[in-house]
This record gives sequence, structure tokens and C-alpha cells, in this order.
Amino acid sequence: MRALIIGNGEINDTYIIKKNIQKDDIIICCDGGVRYAFEEGISPNYIIGDLDSAPNHIISFFENKNICFKKFPTKKDNTDMELCLQFAISLGVSEIIIFGAIGTRFDHSLANVNILKICVDANVFAKIINENNEIMLINNNIKIYGQKGDLVSLIPLSTTVFGVTTKNLLYPLNNYNMEIGKALGVSNEMLENYAEINIENGYLLVIKSKD
Repeated sequence: MRALIIGNGEINDTYIIKKNIQKDDIIICCDGGVRYAFEEGISPNYIIGDLDSAPNHIISFFENKNICFKKFPTKKDNTDMELCLQFAISLGVSEIIIFGAIGTRFDHSLANVNILKICVDANVFAKIINENNEIMLINNNIKIYGQKGDLVSLIPLSTTVFGVTTKNLLYPLNNYNMEIGKALGVSNEMLENYAEINIENGYLLVIKSKD
């Protein structure tokens, strides 16, 4: 079972959401993310957050469609995106795809990347997608797919990521310990239509990008 979360960050082409929806996906709008669902004619299963950035006319539209709202107070310890991730995990999903998680608010963007750890620790695969990036956090291994020449960056989220080994990347690593504060893993390139990254311990961001 898979969940799609639509956040309130920057989405320049909202069709990116619609083209990634699969049958039986659970669709969750994170607060102001309802704008993008509304624009694309997507009916979410849940709308979650304090609704401080969700337009009133869109809230009313979805209320009239009997969409399930889970409303929280504005003053709270968790961000709306954090609440969405926790709720999706509670439903028993095995994968979460997140749109609208990054944008002009760098603090929100960084926080949304950081809380991918919630999913990793729950053994749920999660990926942030926008028009130029796919952002994943791993603590063991991953196989990513794309095209030869696609850019892949490896960035430690923990102080040290131990035993990093790669396959099908231009600049290979073999049982290498990556340390936070160093940019060694930025802008590698795929040599085939897939690449593999394995680590022994730690948390590693894997970002597939295009200019």
C-alpha cells in the first residue's frame, strides 16, 4: 500500500502529481497542499494540518465532498508534514511519495528532508519528488533507476555514514566512511540506467537530480 502526500511547497507543474498517482494510492493533502489537488481535480482521502495556509473556498469545496479532515491547532510541536508522515505510517503503508515538500522556505525544505528519518526508522520507503529532484534517505541500501548521465549526490545526514559502497556511478566508493561537513558525494553520475548504493551504518541522503 502506498501513500501520496501533497505539501504546500513549490510545485511549478502540478501535473507531476497526477501522472504519479497509481490505483489504490492513499492521497493525503498537507494543509495548503489542497490547492494543488484542487487545481488538478484530485480528490484526497485525507486533509491534515492546522489549515492556516489552505484557502477557505477550497476547504469548503472538499468539505462538501465529505473528505476526511484531521485538523490540528496552529500551536503544536509537530509540523503539518510531520503529522502527515506519522499518519501515513499508522495506516500501514510501505511507501510514501511526497510532493510540495521543498520550495522558497529553506527552513521548511530542510525540515521536510530531515523528517524522512521518521520513515526510515519505521522501515517505510519515502521519496520527495519535484520537477528536478528525487530525494531519498537510506540506512542500508537502495537501487535507483534513471538514465546514463543522470546526476546522483550522496550526502551524509548522520555524523558519519559507514561502509558506503556504490555500483554504476562514475566515481565509485568501496566501503568508504562519509563524514558530514564534506561535499565528496555531490554530483556523481550514473553509468547505466540504474545504480546501487549500500551502507553499513548511518543515514545517507541519495538525491537524483537534473539541471
